[in-house]
Amino acid sequence: MTCYLHALTIYIILDHIYFVQQEKTKILEDLNEREERLRKEREAKDALAAKIKAMEGKLLSGGGNIVDHTNEQQRALEQRRHELAEQKVNH
Repeated sequence: MTCYLHALTIYIILDHIYFVQQEKTKILEDLNEREERLRKEREAKDALAAKIKAMEGKLLSGGGNIVDHTNEQQRALEQRRHELAEQKVNH
């Protein structure tokens, strides 16, 4: 009987060790999956931030040109309105 209890105890201990190892493996796999997902999210976030920064740079560097161009068009429009008003007065 003692030998049977000893064998049963060893079996229970080994079964518990196997269960703990399976749980550890599952937890490690989950952790690795989360790390991979976070890495991909971080890469996507960094790529998006770089894209936004590049767009901001283009907007700011082009901003002066756009404003100057708009002001130039406004002046040309005012000049043309003035010319049309003079034509109406002269005719």
